[in-house]
Amino acid sequence: MTTRTTSKDVHAHLQYLKEELIDAGVFTVDARWDVQEGSATYGRAWRVYVNQKSCLPLPLSSQLGGSSGYLGDTSKDALETIKGARRILRAIVETREETQRAIVEQLAALGVPVASLTRGFMDGGLTFAESIAASVALTN
Repeated sequence: MTTRTTSKDVHAHLQYLKEELIDAGVFTVDARWDVQEGSATYGRAWRVYVNQKSCLPLPLSSQLGGSSGYLGDTSKDALETIKGARRILRAIVETREETQRAIVEQLAALGVPVASLTRGFMDGGLTFAESIAASVALTN
């Protein structure tokens, strides 16, 4: 038996994706997302548009899903596209975190005070790059 994908399902997963993108620093909380719901009857596809530039220089900064914001022709297609984007984002975040841990280890090996580095970053007051710069400045 197959389950029906509703517009409520798509909107819920889109909200999860939005929150994950904000947590990852790709978008800020004030970004407005506009969703065009698809309709097989009227020949409209599911699309999503973000009216704010990304915090990162990504090619999908103004519209999620490519240049047209296309998610799919049906709610099932749109949901699968969103789930795929969430999987990709999680992989990117995990890779970024692994890279950050490796940088911290390398800096610790060079004598940079790792406690101040990770504290500034983890407390949310500084970006990772700012934390590194501050820690390096402290050692000089």
